[in-house]
Amino acid sequence: MCHVLSQKNSSLLLGQTLALRGAGISRSGLEHLARRDPSLAKASTFFRHFNSLMISQQQLVLHTLSTPTGVHLHWLDNYARHFAANGIWLNREVFNSMQWGAHGVKLFAPDLNPAWLHRDGKTLPAMSMLTTLLSLPLHTAVLDCLQSIPFEQYQTAFVTTRDVRRIPLKPDPITLEEKFHLALSSDGLRFFYPLEIHEHNIQSRLGLLHCFRVAQLQSGFGVPGHGRRGLYSFLHVDVSLYWSLIRLLYSYSGFASIRHDLFLCFGLWHPYMYGHLAIWNEFRHTFLAPAWFTLFPDSALFKRPKLLVSQTFFTWIRLAYPSFRDYLLRQFTSLRDQALQLDSLIVENIENHDLIPPNLYRARVIHLFNLILLLDFCIPVVQDYGSLLKNNDWDAFIKAYRKLSLLFILSRSPGTTLYRNSSYLFLLQVTHWANEGALIIDILHQYHTQFSEESGEIALSLLTHSLPASRRGNINETRKAWQFIGDKFRRKGAIQEELKLESRKKKHRVIGTFHYAFI
Repeated sequence: MCHVLSQKNSSLLLGQTLALRGAGISRSGLEHLARRDPSLAKASTFFRHFNSLMISQQQLVLHTLSTPTGVHLHWLDNYARHFAANGIWLNREVFNSMQWGAHGVKLFAPDLNPAWLHRDGKTLPAMSMLTTLLSLPLHTAVLDCLQSIPFEQYQTAFVTTRDVRRIPLKPDPITLEEKFHLALSSDGLRFFYPLEIHEHNIQSRLGLLHCFRVAQLQSGFGVPGHGRRGLYSFLHVDVSLYWSLIRLLYSYSGFASIRHDLFLCFGLWHPYMYGHLAIWNEFRHTFLAPAWFTLFPDSALFKRPKLLVSQTFFTWIRLAYPSFRDYLLRQFTSLRDQALQLDSLIVENIENHDLIPPNLYRARVIHLFNLILLLDFCIPVVQDYGSLLKNNDWDAFIKAYRKLSLLFILSRSPGTTLYRNSSYLFLLQVTHWANEGALIIDILHQYHTQFSEESGEIALSLLTHSLPASRRGNINETRKAWQFIGDKFRRKGAIQEELKLESRKKKHRVIGTFHYAFI
């Protein structure tokens, strides 16, 4: 006697279909297989059950956010700019109407206790007073650290000593602890939970305040009687939102209770991304563009190259630098000495009222110095920052952060101003937190990679690529797709682990130096 399994309620059929979906098969593929194999659920049945499961998972996350335990790192960003390049069909009016706010959260280990710290009978505030933040001793301490950074970074750089060649940049582990940390990919979707797409324009002040208010009600910072009262809250945002929120929080005394509860963090990934653009802006016309067109004479060079292109190109330059570094330094020293001798002759001519010859070496010396600055400081500093952001060494990372802040200070390209101000202000704040023994310093020591907002960038990229162009302007469809992204990723990983399926390998490349064998 044969029994027919119910398509609507059979866990076996749904489980087998879920396994295929988790392995990467498309919806059309499921429909095709379901017609030929009765042991699989129909695609419509599967997606109905899958959506109900995702809704229950979303409710569980919201419940977790309301519990008075655990560290929750909220994240806010602009939705529309992530598909501007792919949405050329949009006119300006439609694009401006879609400046929605994307909201997500990262959940840390449940054993972390974000309770207020007490000192001398008072609670320790999260954000310092403005007078403390702008005090002379704090500025002096930060400037002393920046002034002590040596110019020659190449030989001692992390990417040099560890021979980092993987693109995107990521070091090969040398300890079990480092291997475990890198395998977590904490700057990916593993710990990230998309929450909401807010219909307000987050780039405007009113829209930012609305999104900020939603995060406040969920996390409870500055809200009397909230379930998480007595706990610190955490929020990290990109550079423009960080600067706007800093100005808001320190401009009105009514935000004092929020500053007491909330650790506002500068997103750690965007400085790395913009560091590449800052190097392009400073050295494009003199060095980088000629090198690019020598290698790729028929390729276009965009004003803002993609991050992957910049990482690969800069890594090639870094790997080639040792072959001519000594020669470059000798030539620079020789030209500098000749320029100084000619300057001395010019001074003598001035004293004797003779003709003043032009110093023909000065321009060459400056040109070579800029080249050495690019190769020995700028590229190693940016690549060190990106590699250490993924690593588990906070002490090494904060040193790399100081070096990148110094690079922004040295740069004079127009777009660097906002990053220069924000990175320096956050450096002041981190220094103050370290001096005060704030809770966030202990968290950063263990989980600084999770403070990378690249997780949200990846989630938004998946969202904008998964939505058809005709549905990207529908906020209800966008919200539904956004809330399912993180759960789909975790569900797929759980299925692959349970069924021992081979996971899809991440796209990366390792740059070699095989061509030296032919020299």
